[in-house]
Amino acid sequence: MPAEKEREFGKFDCVYHDPDARTPVMGKLSVFETALLFSGDIFGVALSGSSMKVKLRDVATLRAESRLSLVVERANGKTLSLSFTNSAPAFDCLVKSWNLTQPDAEKRVATGPGKDKKKSKGDGRASGGLAEMVQEYRESAEKKLQSFVAELKLLGAKPKPAPRLPVIDVEDEVSRCLFVRVVKATDVLAMDSGGTSDPFTSVRYRGLESTTKTIYETLNPEWDEVFTFRVPPNKISLDETDAVEFHVFDRDVALNDFIGYTKLDLTGTKVYGTRRTRSVLKLGPLPKDQQPDFFDVNHLKEKLMFWEGERTITGTVEVEYWLGNRHDEEYRVAGVPVLRKPDPKSGEAINHFCDPVSALLRVEVKAGRNIINLDDDDGSDPYVEVVLVQPDGTEHKQQTHYIDDATDPEWNRTFNFIAAKPYSSELIFRVYDYDGATSYDDLIGEVKIPISKLKLHTGIGQAPEREWHTLLDAKGKDADAEGTKYGDLQIRAYLDEEYFEHLHGGNTSKAVGRLTVDVLEGIDLVEPQDTFVMVKTGPYWSRLPDKKADANPQWNIRLRYPIMEPSDPVTVGLFSLSKGTMIGRIKVILSTLDDGLRYEDDFPLKMMKGVVVETVGKLRASFTFKHKS
Repeated sequence: MPAEKEREFGKFDCVYHDPDARTPVMGKLSVFETALLFSGDIFGVALSGSSMKVKLRDVATLRAESRLSLVVERANGKTLSLSFTNSAPAFDCLVKSWNLTQPDAEKRVATGPGKDKKKSKGDGRASGGLAEMVQEYRESAEKKLQSFVAELKLLGAKPKPAPRLPVIDVEDEVSRCLFVRVVKATDVLAMDSGGTSDPFTSVRYRGLESTTKTIYETLNPEWDEVFTFRVPPNKISLDETDAVEFHVFDRDVALNDFIGYTKLDLTGTKVYGTRRTRSVLKLGPLPKDQQPDFFDVNHLKEKLMFWEGERTITGTVEVEYWLGNRHDEEYRVAGVPVLRKPDPKSGEAINHFCDPVSALLRVEVKAGRNIINLDDDDGSDPYVEVVLVQPDGTEHKQQTHYIDDATDPEWNRTFNFIAAKPYSSELIFRVYDYDGATSYDDLIGEVKIPISKLKLHTGIGQAPEREWHTLLDAKGKDADAEGTKYGDLQIRAYLDEEYFEHLHGGNTSKAVGRLTVDVLEGIDLVEPQDTFVMVKTGPYWSRLPDKKADANPQWNIRLRYPIMEPSDPVTVGLFSLSKGTMIGRIKVILSTLDDGLRYEDDFPLKMMKGVVVETVGKLRASFTFKHKS
């Protein structure tokens, strides 16, 4: 700062008009030998980030033509606009202290050294321009170096050269997806007595499984369902281990009948490709090397009915596949697989995880119209139960109050839920007639809306319009046996994905910066043991490979994360594989890191044992946080 090295000629109360800010900033103008400095200040409290410095050599023109204002025009064309109760003292101080040229004593206009620089800027031959740029760069570099060394001393770290390591982009790793659309099947086997089947398809990929809905009484089912699977990390193209298997079954009450099997070979498919491929695959028996075990429920019936012999399998399955991203539109409605078969070697590779992209589900129950009368008086006593049904059948319920004797009730109630991509949940509105505490309430009708069909609301604009929906009974009819309509329900429901995006990295284009974490090695652990490392920041998790029986395990892995909230911490934990417990951890708040500087140290790992904190070893790691420019 100039005040630390230079003589101060004067200080004046004023207001700074920042062109990028909504409101002016109160503060003080200080005049030094080679620069002027405005510092934000309210009642003696300094305002961080509200300072503006102009060097003498850059001052082109100084204007105080109004008694209340002072404008400093710089050589680069930018201006510093200040307001005073009286600008004359500040103007006179600047002119006198800096020996500025004032052509007319009656006019408060003066010129400075930047005037000539401004004139010569257009032809690229400004005197000393290159030298000044070099000098400014050198000063900036020296300040950064001094700040870096000071921070290292505070952390107890030693400056070390950064190792050459490949960078793993964690957002990219968790976002890459394989999409598989099961379109339809043709001419499948008839497994039921009526000459038809009730087909469904199991889609399997790397130990994960997704299942289509069941289409009843047909040999030509059409599913048109999309499923998504995570692509293994660190792959450029898929190989023979990335085959997708399709098992087609006939749905039965107890045990399902096997209809056919086929496999989609993805060898050579580029992970970053965008091409969509549609294939028609012929159904056949299971390969001899893939015979299921006896406890595979879907194939159990085959095992029990071995005397029937091997059937001649017919039919085809039409599928489509492509590589994409968890932020793609298709991901909103894609089916999520469940774990069918754990991978015993998963601990040998690095794995990344991310919290699901969540959205605020806002529901407004406005009114009812022509609600059927189930009571003996003037009308039903209707209320609405709003239910969010998860794919596993779990229900989250909220409800309105009831209104006495109403055929056109108005509730005007708003409810909030949390939904996560893919949006496979369902929203149900059940309208009941309230019958008191001594009787069960009668269901009048309901409205079902898949979450994936709701509109997205972005920004601060108008929310989607309310809509009227017809109430239906369990059979899908809109009237009772006598033909009386159940009525209509006016509701508004929509998704707001921006509400939680700072928590889950839903839109990384809005990231404020990126964090690079180097996990290098464990040092002087108490005893040789099986270990692994977990790195957590924001919505991202990274599990590093297992290291067996080593007191100095080495990983040498570099991870990069987008950062939405610089106030978030990054935590690196070292875990015991056999005990499943944490050995120790490092926790760093990102906002404490200097921009662009790498902090490396042998960080002590501390754990609480009883009432005593003990050091159980060290973990060599580094952290670099760089703001988005």
